Amino acid sequence: MRLGIYVLRDIIDQREPFRARALGALLSYCADASRGIRSAAIVQARKWSPESTVGESVERFATSCLELVTAERLPVGGPAVALGVAQKEEEGDVDMEGEEHEGEHDGEHEGNGEHEHEQDGEHEGDHEENHENHEENEAIEASADGWTDATALPCVELYFSLCARKHSLFPGLVSVYERSCASVQTVMRTHIAGMVRAMGASATVLVDFVRNFTPAAEPLALKVVLALSETSAVAAIAPAVRSVVEERGIDPRFLLPVIPALTRSDIVALLPSIVLASTPAATSEVLTRLADPTRSSPVRPDELLVLLHQQEALDKRRLVQATQVCIANRAVYTQEVMAAVLKQLVQLNTVPTLTLRTAIVSLEAFPPLEPLMRDLLIRLVPKRVYESKILFDGFIKCAEKLRADSASVTLRLPQEYLEEALKKSAKLKDDVAQAMLRLPATERAARFDHIVKMLERLGVKMEAEQPAEVASEQVEQQ
Repeated sequence: MRLGIYVLRDIIDQREPFRARALGALLSYCADASRGIRSAAIVQARKWSPESTVGESVERFATSCLELVTAERLPVGGPAVALGVAQKEEEGDVDMEGEEHEGEHDGEHEGNGEHEHEQDGEHEGDHEENHENHEENEAIEASADGWTDATALPCVELYFSLCARKHSLFPGLVSVYERSCASVQTVMRTHIAGMVRAMGASATVLVDFVRNFTPAAEPLALKVVLALSETSAVAAIAPAVRSVVEERGIDPRFLLPVIPALTRSDIVALLPSIVLASTPAATSEVLTRLADPTRSSPVRPDELLVLLHQQEALDKRRLVQATQVCIANRAVYTQEVMAAVLKQLVQLNTVPTLTLRTAIVSLEAFPPLEPLMRDLLIRLVPKRVYESKILFDGFIKCAEKLRADSASVTLRLPQEYLEEALKKSAKLKDDVAQAMLRLPATERAARFDHIVKMLERLGVKMEAEQPAEVASEQVEQQ
């Protein structure tokens, strides 16, 4: 069969009187049901595109084939019959009737992962035999409209191959995708990667598509981004991806393939879009990838979590969910990393409102952080966290988590806020009372009389003095 295709090619090139009929025969093989025959024919047909008159006929035929998939259902008789009719309408002087498709036994090529003509580098097989594509193929095999890989690929492969050479054809492909049924769209997404990689970084039409795709073409755009990220074009496509995610609020998973090409400032600008993604799963997937220390990322894991805390303008519920995604990833957010996060949060000029919540979660997960936590709470007092209800409530809850010596933290509060804390927390009140009782009566009266009176107002009896060791060094005067 391959030899016959070569003969047709030579007739088209050298025997003008027979060119039209030979071209019709060759083009019919470009849409043959057998992958082996189809592949060999496409290799020859694309060589005439885009500069020759024969190439114009090839493009017209490829366009006719492509348009067939916009039908809601597989045409009666299958694509072979429909394509023959389409060609006769397009090429009035071409008669494809009577042309026999030899080598039907080549049908076993249908399951191959690569086309024989992929060796030229342009009409790549477009058959990424990965798990995702396998799932998509299974989905369309059961479709009610009759469109599957076996019926749709003969209609689209020639056009795919021509796009790799003539980039201006790509918008036509997008237009057909938007007008096709779900089954055909799945086939096109599954097999477009090879064509996109062949077009590569020089294809500005792809970058323009990523910047301006319609909602109907969003899944196709994601496939284009994924394919380009596997080439040197990742740096060229990254600005376009950032732009559409930031400005149009599309699925932030578009960022996943281009993360290595982004900067820290890009991530800062994109965090609102990531946190407010349409689904929590999308937020989780992107944050997990950004925090992965084994892969290239413009931010460190601790830096990412600190940046999330600073997104104060965002919906608090979504922001909490985002921070939880990070903290729950114990393989990355270890005790050491969380200690680094908390130290950075406390050092900020404005303490984020979620800081104390994260401190509590960290202390519950990593009890050895208690000494650090006590120190951080003490450092928060001069930052006047008690003036913020959210922060002060968190401060009180975090102090309650300290198993020992919480009084050394709470006694640093201004008197009115200390009294408020003791009113809200029976544990803190008891800890302060016990600290007072451990002091000698003379020292308690001399240095902490105002606190003793406060405790008495709150119903604590302070008459008894326990002959325990003196703890005055642990109790700091406010």
